[in-house]
Amino acid sequence: MVTTLSLASVTSALTRDKEKTVVCFVLALCYLVVATCAVAQFVRTHRRLSKALTKQKLFFTFTAVTALARLGLMITIPFSGEPLLLSYYRKILLTVLNNLPGLLFFSTYNLLIAYWAEILDRVQNPAVRRSAVIHPFFVVANVLIYVAEIALWTIWATKSAKPWSYKNPWTLWTLRAQLSMFALIYFVASLGFLFFGTRLVALLRRVENANGGQRGVYNNVVKRRLREVGVLTAICTTSFLLRTGMIVMFFVKLEEQKHKESTLGREGNLVFVVFYYIISEVIPSCLLLYILRELPRRPQNRASTGLQSPNTLMSQSRFSSAVEATPLLAEKTAGGVV
Repeated sequence: MVTTLSLASVTSALTRDKEKTVVCFVLALCYLVVATCAVAQFVRTHRRLSKALTKQKLFFTFTAVTALARLGLMITIPFSGEPLLLSYYRKILLTVLNNLPGLLFFSTYNLLIAYWAEILDRVQNPAVRRSAVIHPFFVVANVLIYVAEIALWTIWATKSAKPWSYKNPWTLWTLRAQLSMFALIYFVASLGFLFFGTRLVALLRRVENANGGQRGVYNNVVKRRLREVGVLTAICTTSFLLRTGMIVMFFVKLEEQKHKESTLGREGNLVFVVFYYIISEVIPSCLLLYILRELPRRPQNRASTGLQSPNTLMSQSRFSSAVEATPLLAEKTAGGVV
């Protein structure tokens, strides 16, 4: 009897809003594709160079974990009877499952900003190495953001959701704090991509101009790195600016509906949320995984081809580390950078 009632309630939840169910499963399929591609990239890179967990492998790992968390949320929502939202849910587990991927997405792309900052510091300030400060700074910033999020989850679970009501001041306070924090960190991340990305592009252009446009292995690497960094800067800056703008729009919607005793987003908010996930997460992740599909070269390939090592070719320029490095990470081996 209990089993029959459970099946009936699940069927009722799925059929109550067929449009939401279809949308959630389509998004789940999109995130499954992203997770599969990220895992495949990690395996391919690890098989080529089975070294320690580098920034490049961390990027693929975080991308896969973020996509799988979103996948879990999209599969859970139709059975829960809750709407598809950008903010908090009545149940704390749904809230964590909804907010955590956004933080993981931010941390994933912070790896890229931190790496670009390290490259610029290594090249432009060879006498004063600030790389030892850059990495801990980004780690501490991420830790503080996670601590703030955990505090908001705790307040939500103990104060805001009991009972759920926009007349409850704790509900409005936590919703505003949550949306404001995400809008702020995404906006700062977009500025970080724009600042460090454009500086790295300018640096690579100087290398290209200094080389005189001559053909060869060195110039080909310069052009490839210049193109990759330029595309990555455009994609990441645009993605995080769009995320910021859409969260601000959602904040405005919250303020407009705060006096209504209904969950924000049950009517007409579905399309908005779908665009948010597709434009700000799925498409950028797919584009970056495609750009970073190139495998690092094997150390023995240099000896077998008889060509001069790119490290040797670039040793004449103080910009060599910026040129030879991949957009995410220069994998290190005994033979040098590959």
